[in-house]
Amino acid sequence: MRRSRKESGFHPFSSSPEREGLPEKEGLLKRAGARERAGLSGAEGYAEGKSGTSISGIIRRKGQRHETDRTKEREQGRGRSEERKHEPAMSSPTLRGAVKGLAIDALLAMLFYRSAIMIVVLLPIAWYFAKEDAKGQEDRKKERFRRQFADGMKSFSAGLRAGYAPENAIDYAARECHLLYEEGEPVTVEFDRMAAAVRMNHTPEAAFSELAARSSLSEASLFAEVFGAARKGGGNLIRIVGDTVEILESHIRIQDEIVTALRAKEMEQHIMNLIPMLVLLYMNLASPKYLSWMYGSLPGRVMMTICLILYAAAYRMSVKILEAEKVG
Repeated sequence: MRRSRKESGFHPFSSSPEREGLPEKEGLLKRAGARERAGLSGAEGYAEGKSGTSISGIIRRKGQRHETDRTKEREQGRGRSEERKHEPAMSSPTLRGAVKGLAIDALLAMLFYRSAIMIVVLLPIAWYFAKEDAKGQEDRKKERFRRQFADGMKSFSAGLRAGYAPENAIDYAARECHLLYEEGEPVTVEFDRMAAAVRMNHTPEAAFSELAARSSLSEASLFAEVFGAARKGGGNLIRIVGDTVEILESHIRIQDEIVTALRAKEMEQHIMNLIPMLVLLYMNLASPKYLSWMYGSLPGRVMMTICLILYAAAYRMSVKILEAEKVG
């Protein structure tokens, strides 16, 4: 016997658990079908509906994170390229040095052999003089930076006395260096680099240590050690820095006097090295036939080769003596 709707408890507007879950399942199925049409599986769509998390949102956030990482990498790459711009150049031959080396090579080939072929044979001599010219330019640049470094450190000490923190005192010294020297001078480049390093959360002592490593100046290394010890050990930093700058300034002044004295010896060395070449050039111009046997016979060429070797050895010895005096 059939039970009535009233007896069975059925009501057309009642909310049974089966009817309550029906709209949710229909919605999940619709979303799953949409995900299948978009290239995703129905299981992913169902999981999306159950978890309430949008897969497209996840993909979008991952893409944003990757884009942010790529942007950071590009910024870091630009920072490294900017740092490489300010790195000191290596002692590689320049155009001026190459021209100078080729001129000396051609002169030696014509004076000792009177042969254009020997220009090619003596090309290592041209390379040697080109390297020596590049090294001389680096030494002169280093000496110029040594003198400028004293002014930069005085500006740094003045910034500390004015009440600046060491980080701000470095930036103050960089601005002062731009007022004292032209753009592109070694001291302006190096202090700008230190100021940029401090702005990137490098410690001042680390910035001075990096400066000492780049410049290879004994004064910069000494100041970096004293400044680092003063920062770690405490004490009157302003007084310590001021006394250290005064000592470094007197040391640099003494070094300038030594370099000035060595300039005269270097000029004497150049004159003594040129005398044999000038004598041989004079004999070739005044009496070409007088030395014709030296250029036209095998014993003469051997003799001229021995003379060239002795001349090169004497030149190298004079360079070594002058370098020893500079180091001493």
